[in-house]
Amino acid sequence: MHKRLPTIQDVARSAGVSTATVSRALTDPTRVSDATRQRVTLAVRETGYTVNQAARSLRKQNSNTLLVALPDIGNPFFSVMLDAIERTASEAGFATLIASRKQAGEAGSKLAEHLQSHRVDGVLVLDGSIALDGLLALHDPDEVPPIILACEERPGLASQLPVIKSDNVGASRKMVRHLIELGHQRIAHITGDPDSIVRAARLKGYREELIAHGIPVEDELIIEGDFSLESGAAAAQQFLALSDRPSAVFCSNDMMAVGFISEIRTAGLKVPRDVSVGGFDDIMVAEKIWPGLTTMHQDRARIGSLAAEALIQVLTDPDATPPRSHFLDAELVVRGTTALKT
Repeated sequence: MHKRLPTIQDVARSAGVSTATVSRALTDPTRVSDATRQRVTLAVRETGYTVNQAARSLRKQNSNTLLVALPDIGNPFFSVMLDAIERTASEAGFATLIASRKQAGEAGSKLAEHLQSHRVDGVLVLDGSIALDGLLALHDPDEVPPIILACEERPGLASQLPVIKSDNVGASRKMVRHLIELGHQRIAHITGDPDSIVRAARLKGYREELIAHGIPVEDELIIEGDFSLESGAAAAQQFLALSDRPSAVFCSNDMMAVGFISEIRTAGLKVPRDVSVGGFDDIMVAEKIWPGLTTMHQDRARIGSLAAEALIQVLTDPDATPPRSHFLDAELVVRGTTALKT
């Protein structure tokens, strides 16, 4: 039986630093402190780790660039995550390219272009609508750069790829449970982009929690959105047109919640007196609006840094254990848009 060779992960654990820091200490020691370099050097000796020189020589021929594919660079949800990705990549000596579906057309086409031209070493996919199965099937597996998913799981062939994300079903159940505990029995839900896996997961959580409390799921209370501010406002118009309005609304993201609240205020309703509103993501504006938005906090910085570290680990240490999926809990943040049903 072959003894497992030590990996860069073992060195990182022994030194108490990230794999990106280990890679930096080994490839460009001047970019880390003396104390960190000494810890990494000692960890290398203790673990018996040997740098793969052949892999390193190949890296010199590569672009040292990561591609980040996302649906909309203008959406504030992605800003914190992108900052964490770029910071983690930069610390490890990698640049980042952005492919935004809304700003640059179909992100899948941009992704295919980069795969074919070998202009990137690895890919982080934050866009759940990209048809990855088609891309993966069109390329020789040995020619496709490593791909890590962030935020969304994928069905089919792409389900084999590692994903770093929040537990969307569990988090949605927490929000609906919060509203039920406040006495709300009729709760509407504004869904996200129809092409998004996140939409299905959050709708699933909404349905499951209602059923768990013996509350019927009413189709007319499920209003279609697309994660945008405008779709939240449009959903408010549908809400206002209901003959028997629910006392609470769970929006699948904060942007739609803000659009929804703005529109119903224009119609003369007050939050939370007339309707309690919950969101999802905890973007910066959630605590700045008045009253502050009750929402589910996703640790977007951690999702971004974990995804980038997993991709960099694959690129810098081909012998390392393949990265595994990582699901993070989301935290309920109660502010002023939810209250006891009167």
